[in-house]
Amino acid sequence: MNLRHLARIATALICMLVISKDLIADHPTLSLGQGHASALTTVSAVPLSADQSALGFQQQMIFNDELTDTELEFFSDLDEDVHSVESVFSTSLGGVFGISNDLTIGFQLPYVTRNNIREAHHEDDDSDEEHHNAAIAHEEKVEQLGDSSGIGDTTVYGQYRFWKNANEDVHAALLFGIKTPTGRTDVRSAEGERFEAELQPGSGSWDVFAGLAASKSLERLGFDTNILYTFANDGSQNTNLGDVFNYNFALSLRARGKDAEPHGHLDEKSHEHSDTVWDLIFEINGDWRERVEKPEGTDNNTGGNIIYLSAATRVAWGRGWSAYISAGVPVLKELNGVQSEPKTRVLFGINKGF
Repeated sequence: MNLRHLARIATALICMLVISKDLIADHPTLSLGQGHASALTTVSAVPLSADQSALGFQQQMIFNDELTDTELEFFSDLDEDVHSVESVFSTSLGGVFGISNDLTIGFQLPYVTRNNIREAHHEDDDSDEEHHNAAIAHEEKVEQLGDSSGIGDTTVYGQYRFWKNANEDVHAALLFGIKTPTGRTDVRSAEGERFEAELQPGSGSWDVFAGLAASKSLERLGFDTNILYTFANDGSQNTNLGDVFNYNFALSLRARGKDAEPHGHLDEKSHEHSDTVWDLIFEINGDWRERVEKPEGTDNNTGGNIIYLSAATRVAWGRGWSAYISAGVPVLKELNGVQSEPKTRVLFGINKGF
């Protein structure tokens, strides 16, 4: 296996789609990337070869700027459905398989944890007046709900390269897939009540997605971009967690010391005598989401648009192994209503190609 194949497998492993439909500020973001020395979150249009496959592990962590108790008390007085989440961790196991030289399929199974969930106390329409008065009397304006953890929804996806210009090293691909309702939807809070649908590890819905990806290589540089739209359906608690639109751009640089070969063009001879391969990656990742629709109406404190600016590095070495780490910060946050705003996002993982 030469280093070009290794790099493709390494980045294809990151083709782990995390489509967890909940509040934009506290959910694992999209990560679906394939190709030669390409990005981590941005999708490359270059698929695996027919004889390649890979398995891998990925950890994603989002740290939020929490709402204070004073803020939550204020919204409790207004009877607003507002909550705060300290952080979100998503641990994923997945695999990718080259069906042909133009078609790659994959799967991902995440385990999702939302840490330290707090909520402004509010009354449902069917709450009785006695309960409401008792809560106010005891000043229970901020509810400490604890953590929500469990298996998330399994995603199965595909990438089909429908156009290739070998001379210019330009590629275009169709992206498609489905998120299945395998995740937990019955997790309860520290107070014994079932978490709302947007705070559960799973959505309870079957959601399909489709998009396009394009890639271009130039010497040691790689340019990748993609768009992806997810059509959400009603799921747990008769709740629709909203459609999602992802848009990504990435620049990748292959750096391998003095004998670094042009980006994506390492031959078998150079592999036999080369050092470990390093890639440097810079990305812009956008995520737009609709508001959550509940049986009682639209939740105006959900959805919005956020853009991350990320820097990452990936290392690939012998026998199909690779590892990566990425750190990102939001450069645009246009969230609807009142939500916990993200401060930082960290991704890291390790993969094994076959």
